[in-house]
Amino acid sequence: MKYIKHMIPEEMYKFKSPYYMEPIGVTIHNTANDAPAINEAKCLQNDPSEERSFHFAVDDCEVVQILPINRTAWHAGDGLGKGNMRTIAIEICYSKSGGERFEKAEQNAAQLLALLSYFIFGRGVREVTYTHHHWSGKYCPHRTLDLGLERFLNMAEDLYKEIEERQNDTISKLTSLDETLSYVLSEMLALTNNVVYWLKRHVIPKDVTPENYGELAEVINTLYKQGVIVGEGDEVLSMNYDTVRAIVICKRMIDNLKNEVLE
Repeated sequence: MKYIKHMIPEEMYKFKSPYYMEPIGVTIHNTANDAPAINEAKCLQNDPSEERSFHFAVDDCEVVQILPINRTAWHAGDGLGKGNMRTIAIEICYSKSGGERFEKAEQNAAQLLALLSYFIFGRGVREVTYTHHHWSGKYCPHRTLDLGLERFLNMAEDLYKEIEERQNDTISKLTSLDETLSYVLSEMLALTNNVVYWLKRHVIPKDVTPENYGELAEVINTLYKQGVIVGEGDEVLSMNYDTVRAIVICKRMIDNLKNEVLE
């Protein structure tokens, strides 16, 4: 299902969407024609002063948003009642002729309803869903009512459950990942502490000169100045190239770990 915006310009809000709102639910409509969603959206702008508007138009291919969901719309036929002033309007396209296009549009509308129920209201589908008929007595959404409103609500509820399951699965995976990362980090820090202890306890720089260590002398002395190679006792230092290289690698690993923890 594709989602696009074709928003009513703010200069039309005076007639199309005069107030801010905190929505309490969603009102379902049928368009009673066979135009696609984008045409429904464009049609609202043909007469800027007409008091008619809605938030979403849904067809078999896409959802078109026309108004922000925190703005009122003239759609429910109840004047300044809760339908117009407190609900998000969804228009389902292709309801005049019905058929496969309408069925797919209804499925997409059910998915949109499930998404709004879960992410905007945090409540079940049936708790937040109304019909145009509920607010003003108009027989709308006509084809959805003909086919059975319960059928449509069941469809939306099934999609709601899928969203809920995916979200719970994601949260579970993130929790598990967090626990795993915490364990790995603790193990890495323990390893780091052991490496540091080994370096400090057992490696003692003594008589480190180019005569004794050649090109390694400068590296060893640099590590000593950085506090990497220190220790206790008076043992004579004896390290070959591979040993020094291993210490350098450990030093880099320690520095990188510290930087990651600090970040």
